[in-house]
Amino acid sequence: MLRHSVKACSVDNPLFQTAKTMNTTQRFTLNPDYKAEQFDNEVLLYAVSAGQGVYLNETALLVWEMCARGLSAAEMAAQLEAAYPEQQEVIGDELAAALDSLLENGIIHPAP
Repeated sequence: MLRHSVKACSVDNPLFQTAKTMNTTQRFTLNPDYKAEQFDNEVLLYAVSAGQGVYLNETALLVWEMCARGLSAAEMAAQLEAAYPEQQEVIGDELAAALDSLLENGIIHPAP
């Protein structure tokens, strides 16, 4: 499901050490510097000011959009579990990895 999100990374962000310790009430805000452009089945988020671009697959885009809607990590997990019931065992870890990647790239920030 989220295997090809932003980029491979180690999940060492204190907010997302593992799905079991993930702060499920955490919400996120989007970095307004990033703009989205869609190309076929991928989306490019780019920040002109930083000269940085990041490709998102469909699932990573879904997580980014859920962040834009102000959903908590728990709400995101619930929606993903409903959409992908056959992958419920891995959704927590993969959601944490996707959020961590978005955080590492400065695309999202923890909401206050």
